[in-house]
Amino acid sequence: GTVPSEVGVLTAVSNMRLAGNSLTGTLPTEIGRMTNIVDSDANGFFASNKLTGSLPSELGNLIKMTRNLGLQENLFSGTIPTEMGKITGTTANFRLNSNKLCADVPTQVQALSSSVTSGW
Repeated sequence: GTVPSEVGVLTAVSNMRLAGNSLTGTLPTEIGRMTNIVDSDANGFFASNKLTGSLPSELGNLIKMTRNLGLQENLFSGTIPTEMGKITGTTANFRLNSNKLCADVPTQVQALSSSVTSGW
């Protein structure tokens, strides 16, 4: 299945795991409305799916996310949004590896601790 834009109405959700569900399509910009999301499990938020397209800049709104912002092992392409550098509270597992993203990592994202950014 796909991630519906209605995911944006889940504003009170603090923990969500959608890793490894064979999700397809793009990640909707409405994901940025989930501003109370704090954590996902160790596999990551949307890791190991078949999601495509660009990473929405609205991911930078998830500033309460403290760990496991895993977007690895998908088919995302394009650049890493500089807005993702605003997710400064993340203490573990900020993963973007195993995608088709541009190799240039924005300075704002590079500024995150190397222990947090365990993979591009």
